[in-house]
Amino acid sequence: MIPRMKTQLFIPLFFVLALINFSCSKEIPPLPDNLVLFEATELGFTSEMSSKTITLQFLRPADAACHITLRLSAFNIDLQQTLEITPQPVNGIITIPIAVGQTSGSIVLARKPGVFMSGNERIELAIDGTGGVLVVGERRNLNVRFASIVSEGTTMTLQGGTGGASAVNSVFVNFRSNTQAQVERRSWDLGFWTGSEFRVILNHTTAAAAIALNKFDLNQVNGSDTVGVNLTVGPTNPNGMSLIDNVEGDLNRTIIGDVSANDAENRVFIINRGTGGGIAARPWMKVRILRSANGYTLQYARITETSFRTLHIPKDPAYNFVFVNFDTGIVRVEPRRTNWEIMWTGGVNRTLSGTTEVAHYFADQVFINHRAGITAAMVMTSNVTWDAFNETHLAGLAMSSGRNIIGSNWRRVTGTPIGVFTDRFFVVRDAFGNFYKLRFLNFHTNDGGTRGFPNIEYRLVKRGG
Repeated sequence: MIPRMKTQLFIPLFFVLALINFSCSKEIPPLPDNLVLFEATELGFTSEMSSKTITLQFLRPADAACHITLRLSAFNIDLQQTLEITPQPVNGIITIPIAVGQTSGSIVLARKPGVFMSGNERIELAIDGTGGVLVVGERRNLNVRFASIVSEGTTMTLQGGTGGASAVNSVFVNFRSNTQAQVERRSWDLGFWTGSEFRVILNHTTAAAAIALNKFDLNQVNGSDTVGVNLTVGPTNPNGMSLIDNVEGDLNRTIIGDVSANDAENRVFIINRGTGGGIAARPWMKVRILRSANGYTLQYARITETSFRTLHIPKDPAYNFVFVNFDTGIVRVEPRRTNWEIMWTGGVNRTLSGTTEVAHYFADQVFINHRAGITAAMVMTSNVTWDAFNETHLAGLAMSSGRNIIGSNWRRVTGTPIGVFTDRFFVVRDAFGNFYKLRFLNFHTNDGGTRGFPNIEYRLVKRGG
């Protein structure tokens, strides 16, 4: 009996060993790559949505902890002004932590309160890295497009910043999208025109001034060239108007003038960067500007420096100008050319000193974006009231493309009473044919406002085609 029992035990063991040997002789197929991909290649973020979650899906749960990095690109949108993004981007990169077993990752876009968009804004997200745990799938890029709106109008406090009558900022307003953009007046020195001509403007918001020398080499210019030179902009200098650009914004009447295609004809200019509106004096600069293949070449240095720096400034037709700061290089100042209608700022203008026309810095001026085709007209309430004004009244308006059509015509800073004029308002036509009526509510302690933070109201009168 014993031998038979051993035989019975041996046979099952034999088969077990045989099966193990057979299974080991075949290679176990590896798991397929664990893919990560967007749910779609294009999503809409409509105006009625306050937030949107964007999901990255995995083929299966993550085998190990990792980080997914997304590359973020923005088009026609200032992300800091419009969106809260979680996780927060750092230098255009969003990092999403992934834990073991997680089946997806996500980011959240949240619209900031009171923000409206024009409809041509979009962001692009691209999966840039996964740490080796996940493999990027076919849908690695995502376009998020924002719905367009044409604002019906609102009230807005312009953020001119500290300083009162010497408020530090210029403010650009876009009625259609209910947005404003602020920039420090002293943040730029020269503006380079992006149209077909080669024209350069001085910073009128700092009361910058310049003169041309009969020299064509920066290294030949030194302190002796400034002896007896008066670049003061103000009533004390009767020659001030000859030192500044045309105050109506005529590009044919700038101090630097046309930049010649012949380098030998382009002179050196001495520039006083401006002290208008309480800006501290800065060293004078010497500059020479040349044409380049698709823009400009700027040569610049301080008066006493014996060498100069060179900066290439490409034209960008999406903007009126490309701006340069002598300390930091190319800087963004104006929004895109079709994304603003008015600019509230301090800046240089003309006035009379006795019978002599002189240049002077004035606070609280409003300029229209005439270079983008914006036009405006002033309406007296004795003819039609603010509430009554509607589309039927547009036909009788004489719309003007003059930059200063609003200018200082909306407020009184001397005499009685100081404050906004309540007997008038303005009509502004934007680059898309929308007509808005605009009035100023207050800007001074005398009219219930705060200097540097004027309140405006605008309402849509007629929608463009």
